[in-house]
This record gives sequence, structure tokens and C-alpha cells, in this order.
Amino acid sequence: MNLSHVYNKEEHDQTIIDCFLQMWRYSADLMFIMAVEEGDEFSLYDNNPASKAVMGLEKGAEIHRLNLRVQFGDEMAEQVYATYREVIINRTPVSIEQAGMRGDGSRIYFDTLFVPIFDSNGKAVFVCGVSRDITKIKDAETVALQANEKLLEYSVALESINQDLDRKVQERTKELEDAKRAVEEALEAKSSFVARMSHEIRTPINAVIGISVT
Repeated sequence: MNLSHVYNKEEHDQTIIDCFLQMWRYSADLMFIMAVEEGDEFSLYDNNPASKAVMGLEKGAEIHRLNLRVQFGDEMAEQVYATYREVIINRTPVSIEQAGMRGDGSRIYFDTLFVPIFDSNGKAVFVCGVSRDITKIKDAETVALQANEKLLEYSVALESINQDLDRKVQERTKELEDAKRAVEEALEAKSSFVARMSHEIRTPINAVIGISVT
């Protein structure tokens, strides 16, 4: 097979751009580009359809430098902005697990890769990110944790039952030993009494027999 194609950098780079553009459109992962604004602020430069769906935006909505403070409020904006600032300070890609809210208000968990983009002067201009929905994994972890806690509760309860059973067995064993000892003592007392009474009865009888003989 002949693979001796002539390398064309422009064509090569355009192919990569075309591939990533298709991934941007059809990927189930959430992709976004945050623009660094003046005053330590950010805006949503654009995001892919999957991201728009989670944010509660129209799938075909035109996004360009959307102010998240206006869209979602200061509290939520500050939460995500803090992460962007951290990424810029580190100046390297960072992968972080995060919890968030869907547009419908339900909880969602992400594993997000953040990549800071700098201009030729070293100034941060964008923070790009791709988020994978790990909600099902987190839910499974929660179920496993709850199951483990229940198992621990059952183990503790079973241990308590075993200890209680051992105690009752020991108490019952002692009761049986005490009863056995009481019976043995009673039998011994009876035997002693019978022997003594036999002796006491035999003595006068023997005397009577002796008198009768004489």
C-alpha cells in the first residue's frame, strides 16, 4: 500500500480543525470556550450542543461572550470563575471532578479537563474545557457506599446477636451445671440418709433378733 503522500502543513492542520469541529458538534461530552475578560471576569465564548442542553440553552442558540453572571447569577458564576482562575494561575491543563446543576435543576457530576490558552505575550485569553458526565458513576459509588454502610450495620448487629447468644448459652450452661450439681447433692444426701436410716433401723432389729434367739 502506497502511503507516500506529500505533507502539506496547511492541509494537515485544516484536517485536524475539521475533525475537531465535527466532534464539537456531535460529541456527547460537554465542550466550551471561556473568554478571559477585563477585571478578572469571564464570558462564555461558545459551547457545543451537548453543553447547551445541560445548561438549558437552545440547542441551536448563537453564543458569543455570554455573561454567566446575568444568565445564572453571581453565586454560580463565582464558583466556576474560581476554577478558571486556578487553571490560569497553574498555566497548565488541569483535570477536576465537579458537581453542578442541569438547566432543569437536577444534580450532575463532571470530570473536566481545563486548558488555558495564552497569547504571544503570555496573557491568558481563553480557558477551554471538555467535561464528561460521570453522574452514573457517582451514583453507583453512592449506592456502593450506602450498601457498605448497611453491611457494616448488619455486621455490628450480627456481632451483637452472637455475643448475646453466647451470653445466653453461658448462662444456660451454668444453670444446667448448677441444676446437675443440685441433683447430685440431693442424690448424695438421699444416699447418706438411706444409709444412716438403714444403720439405725438395723441396730434395734439386730437387738430384737438377738433377744429372740436367747
